[in-house]
Amino acid sequence: MNKDNRRWKRLEIGFFYSLVSQQASHSKIMQSPRSRNIDRKPKARRWIDGNTESSALLLGAIRTLEAGYGGDFSGFVDFAPAEYRFNGEESGGYVLLRARKSGSVRAQVQIEADEWTELELKDSGDLRALVELITEHRLTDFDFATERSQAEFDEAVKAALDDPQSERKERLKYADPQAKKVWRKVAVYTRNPDVVAEVLHWANGNCEECGKTAPFLRSSNGTPYLEVHHRQQLSDGGDDTIENAVALCPNCHRKQHFG
Repeated sequence: MNKDNRRWKRLEIGFFYSLVSQQASHSKIMQSPRSRNIDRKPKARRWIDGNTESSALLLGAIRTLEAGYGGDFSGFVDFAPAEYRFNGEESGGYVLLRARKSGSVRAQVQIEADEWTELELKDSGDLRALVELITEHRLTDFDFATERSQAEFDEAVKAALDDPQSERKERLKYADPQAKKVWRKVAVYTRNPDVVAEVLHWANGNCEECGKTAPFLRSSNGTPYLEVHHRQQLSDGGDDTIENAVALCPNCHRKQHFG
């Protein structure tokens, strides 16, 4: 075997082992256990608690994708910095979100069985690009054309209320003020649960219009029943932000719409 042939042989062997290594790495990714409950992943929990600013964009990205994701095998893995994996049961497809100490997020999207695309998320604009990529490729189990049900949204608001206020504020810094609009027979909007949670937190159980205490407590979680109203409606171009929202009792809310 001459020198050139030996050199090409080494390159072929090197390429083969590189390919095997990549496949093994992705196999490890696929098999790693995960949980939607961050408290079950102590390393990730400690990192998020100790890096509030650096974890804000990651948590915002998770909330955004959960709004339209139908998989049952998604969740955090016990890594630091924190990582979250969305996994589709039908397709086996993945979207991996890895936090960086700088505050950005590395997103990997499995386009095909053996094809991955990587994005670096630094702000809400990059997050929109990630959603557009998922939508463009019509990835199984990622359906951003389906509005989150009210029950699911209420659960998301409750989860946001349970989070420390500092975490909500950090996520809100990166939140896209423009609510996503999807079309059915009418246009509907998927709202940011952190906005609702923060407005309810500041209202502290009292209507911000009439000043009266909420008329009753929710049977599901015992919290005061108030409704969050956008001063400028989303359909009129209003932002989905705490500055454009107010907590109202049902009577005052109806008055805003029909009074």
